[in-house]
Amino acid sequence: MHSFHGYVEVHVDGIWGSVCNQNWTDKNAFVACKQMGYAGITLKKQQILPQRNL
Repeated sequence: MHSFHGYVEVHVDGIWGSVCNQNWTDKNAFVACKQMGYAGITLKKQQILPQRNL
């Protein structure tokens, strides 16, 4: 992932869900988490999806 890609995962009532979008920053993730009632974010720098060569 590039620094401008974001991925937010949430766990609600035993079910995982995600918000994934391009052009997201850490600030965007922080705002989304705050709106859901969380104190902040946890950053994990890792590529989740396999990279493809097109």
